Amino acid sequence: MPMGHTATQQAGSGGLTATEHRLANGLRVVLSEDHLTPVAAVCLWYDVGSRHEVKGRTGLAHLFEHLMFQGSKQVPGNGHFELVQGAGGSLNGTTSFERTNYFETMLTHQVELALWLEADRMGSLLSALDEESMENQRDVVKNERRQRYDNVPYGTAFERLTAMVYPEGHPYHHTPIGSMADLDAASLEDVRQFFRTYYAPNNAVLAVVGDIDPEQTLAWVEKYFGSIPAHDGKPTLRDGALPDIIGAQLREELREEVPARALMAAYRLPHDGTREADAADLALTMLGGGESSRLHNRLVRCDRTAVAAGFGLLRLAGAPSLGWLDVKTSCGVEVAAIEAAVDEELARFAAEGPSPEEMERAQAQLERECLDRLATVGGRADELCRYAVLFGDPQLALSAVGRVLDITADEVRAVAAARLRPDNRAVLVYEPIEAAEDGDSDEGAEPTEPANVVRAAPAATAADAATEEGGRPVSDAATTTATQTNATDTTVTSMQFHPQPQPGQARPWAFPAPERGQLPNGLTVLRCHRPGQQVVAVEVSLAAPLEAEPQGLEGVATIMARALSEGTDRHSAEEFAAELERCGATLDAYADHPGVRVSLEVPASLLTKALALLADALRAPGFPEGEVERLVRNRLDEIPHELANPARRAAMTLSKELFPADSRMSRPRQGTEESVARVDAAAVRAFYAAHVRPATATAVVVGDLTGVDLDQALADTLGAWSGDTAAPRPVPAVTANDTGRVVIVDRPGAVQTQLLIGRVGADRHDQVWPAQTLGTYCLGGTLTSRLDRVLREEKGYTYGVRAFPQVLCSMPEGTGLSLLAISGSVATEVTRAALEDAWKVLRTLAADGLTDDERDVAVQNLVGIAPLKYETAASVAGTLADQVEQHLPDDFQAHHYRRLAETGTVEATAAAVAAFPTDRLVTVLVGDASVIAEPVKALGIGDVRVVGV
Repeated sequence: MPMGHTATQQAGSGGLTATEHRLANGLRVVLSEDHLTPVAAVCLWYDVGSRHEVKGRTGLAHLFEHLMFQGSKQVPGNGHFELVQGAGGSLNGTTSFERTNYFETMLTHQVELALWLEADRMGSLLSALDEESMENQRDVVKNERRQRYDNVPYGTAFERLTAMVYPEGHPYHHTPIGSMADLDAASLEDVRQFFRTYYAPNNAVLAVVGDIDPEQTLAWVEKYFGSIPAHDGKPTLRDGALPDIIGAQLREELREEVPARALMAAYRLPHDGTREADAADLALTMLGGGESSRLHNRLVRCDRTAVAAGFGLLRLAGAPSLGWLDVKTSCGVEVAAIEAAVDEELARFAAEGPSPEEMERAQAQLERECLDRLATVGGRADELCRYAVLFGDPQLALSAVGRVLDITADEVRAVAAARLRPDNRAVLVYEPIEAAEDGDSDEGAEPTEPANVVRAAPAATAADAATEEGGRPVSDAATTTATQTNATDTTVTSMQFHPQPQPGQARPWAFPAPERGQLPNGLTVLRCHRPGQQVVAVEVSLAAPLEAEPQGLEGVATIMARALSEGTDRHSAEEFAAELERCGATLDAYADHPGVRVSLEVPASLLTKALALLADALRAPGFPEGEVERLVRNRLDEIPHELANPARRAAMTLSKELFPADSRMSRPRQGTEESVARVDAAAVRAFYAAHVRPATATAVVVGDLTGVDLDQALADTLGAWSGDTAAPRPVPAVTANDTGRVVIVDRPGAVQTQLLIGRVGADRHDQVWPAQTLGTYCLGGTLTSRLDRVLREEKGYTYGVRAFPQVLCSMPEGTGLSLLAISGSVATEVTRAALEDAWKVLRTLAADGLTDDERDVAVQNLVGIAPLKYETAASVAGTLADQVEQHLPDDFQAHHYRRLAETGTVEATAAAVAAFPTDRLVTVLVGDASVIAEPVKALGIGDVRVVGV
């Protein structure tokens, strides 16, 4: 029988516990109960990553991660995705330097299915693996590399810096994505041997977290995994040890088509799992982890030489960790000036160390990050696996906060002095190639951009590059048929197989019902108590729509939103950022067509203090001229980065094509270069005075409110905000031109073509919305959709294609609009073929309709996934705020899910066909016009026009 030990509650874990067990075959099992929501996560970490690869076969771990979704003995073809999504679950996999993981988040009554699936592919994948599936996924991975690395500005930066910090022959010298040449060289036998070597129960950790019965769960694990034999042939891991200091500054300078100069650097830092690594994390947080950090204050706020400056830590256990510095310059500033300022700040920090206030802020930030990682069952399962695989003890995941809080200022200063030195870094400098003047740079609003597109954290960039999301953004396919059991594969022949389990009894779930009220000042408040959600989310919707921006000042709403946190009547901009970070809080604000949204997230214990800061930002923002001027300049610096991004450029162009020039919908949400340049502090103050007041605002508060007197907290903070009422603004009618046509945005030399195909449709008030949602989902909304089945799984043209509806504006009388779009990227040379196949999919849909099976699986997934989707306080708060902005009732979600379940196949087909008529689609292609224009013209899907970037 499996052996375990008593669960223990760790300080800072929020009352969470975990138990450990080990099967006779060596599989380590970690269980953690959490009955807040009827969902559970199954997470399986294999102790294999790119560090285990050998020269000439880089990328094999990542390629194999894709192949793990290509079928096994009892689950042929794309069955893994089909079964999980059909059960209302979600799934994926990732590869990093140090591990490969696979995970499913399921409704509680479907956990046994996830365990059965993971066991089947652990024990029998080789019985289904063949040349066809391998060739297909090889093409998919190559497209992923093009999309993430080769077709975007600065895309290869992390790869280049890694190769410098970890010398030739070192196991971390190459990143998980691998090289095109090595991907081409991999053989089926290479892959088979890789599986036999690393995919064994004694090389894995399985975590099951959430609404589970531990005893029953452990019995299922024993039943499905217990007969899979162990394997002892794993080679000794190559030594990742290196000197603490590189010994000399390494440097590479590149001239590429990038939107701005950039300084990037990577430092060797202490191994993960040590006090020194925690100290380094705190040091980098103080130096570049937020808007009160030293580098942000120096380069962005004071010197104004950079549009973004950040410093983050990529933790590594088997080699020195990597400190990642990323600075994008402003207004043509020379990199030498940036580098000198960075060195000056690092030297000062190493000499003086952090102040007590900096320590408090940084520890609060890292505590918040730890709470975020443990807030979902999937995040907690991943952390438990990480500590079990890399450090041998999953319990360490539950005590991480305590370790960070135990670090002293002296330790932080010491690690900075020892490691953040010029002779311990690799430097990468980007110099732009001067592009020809382009008169067509003022494109329209970007319908698919995230609402707030401000500076991305450099640490996230490094982490993304080091962790390849392999699990396919979409797929379906009966194209791969499992071969007969390989007689030489003892893993398959000796495993005991069981039939697919039947689901248990579903547990009831409903979207959280908010309690609605109003403060004396007219502010509407929606609140939801969510026990166990230690990070509280607050969303404030302000009735300041983009349509209200004065003509010629488009972008003033965005500048106003960003300026809300740049100083108040009580705090300067620096002081305000510092106070927020002292609370471990984040405050973001952005402008969109419905209005301005302000989002606060903070640990529950500090909610009242953070609410006071939020209230100050709304009640009495300072809008100092110097800060507004800086924000305008930063926004102007961001625009070239947006224009250089293929996906964003496609979205801008589509909006410009769909809507007339006099419509606000046609122009960039955050303004053009000309309009943003006209914004000043007076314009920002005028826009605020005209549109921001409590009587037309709504605040949503969601999280664990145990012990919080929210009424008093609101009265003392947001209740002090005053302002008069305002008459509702008339919303002008918006027309759209969806005449079938193709616009090619020329991007010479592009290795991929970005596709965006779209038109406008009804908003959520329309009765067709549920059927449209369902039909679009079947077309391209999931891993088993029709578009991906053809373009990815059959043809290998793309890393993934999506079809989706996106609300643009929503009105009670049904006069709102949504964007209906198909989006993805394909290799340049197959652009015509991909478009031809996409149109075939649409025509076949119109001719033959959806199948009942497609409809049933889509309903089960869309309805079943809701408890997973709304697991966190932030997700609930964001959806409630969306409903407010879209003039929907508080119980809209319940009605929507009921309507989805009632929608039939014929109705869903009709809605999807009406959404994407083949002769009424505007197609935007961002790619190399010299290669794609003539072949696309030959397709006859509309007039073709080429414009410059």
